[in-house]
Amino acid sequence: MEALDAERLRECTACITVKSHDDFYRHPKQRGGLSTICSSCRNEYSRKWMNENPGKTAEYRKRWEGRPGSRDVILANRKRFQARHPDYNRLKASQRRAAEKGSVADPVNQRQVRALLQDLGAKCFYCEGPFEHLDHFIPIAKGGPHAIQNLVPSCADCNLRKSDKMPWDWMPGLNISQADFQTAGIVIADRSDESHGSESDTGQAQPDECLTA
Repeated sequence: MEALDAERLRECTACITVKSHDDFYRHPKQRGGLSTICSSCRNEYSRKWMNENPGKTAEYRKRWEGRPGSRDVILANRKRFQARHPDYNRLKASQRRAAEKGSVADPVNQRQVRALLQDLGAKCFYCEGPFEHLDHFIPIAKGGPHAIQNLVPSCADCNLRKSDKMPWDWMPGLNISQADFQTAGIVIADRSDESHGSESDTGQAQPDECLTA
């Protein structure tokens, strides 16, 4: 275990899977200050318990919200989370816009974003510049889904210039061929099994990168 911790890895005692320290909640009373159960398993257990015990869940929530200062704690936690994840509001806004248009509006979590960047590289898909945003390959405005399969890494300039244009309409201005788009489409389709990863990773989608329209 010490060897794993030295590499910032830990084995979850529930799913028996070796994961990064980032996939574990903090726990000051356990070894290394981290829980022995990964966040995915912990959240899955919590959701199951709340679904099986709606009465107790409502009672606990009411009791917590009724404690003096609880609202301040909730607001402080929310503010701290949003400071660590400045993309969160953009992500939720994109998800809401897709839902309003009747398109797929899947949540997107950190693990999915890491897999996406590993597949396509942490560089702009269009010009190979620096990765700054995640772009909806088929724009939400044109009926594209808000889902991991429809996201590609982009620099800020390309993302803003592409705007809500279809990629093949905007392609003449790119140093990229139609075959590159088709290849990317295959890669994106192959990630379909990852698009419904447990929101236990997130509760809500919380990638560290910027998500834009």
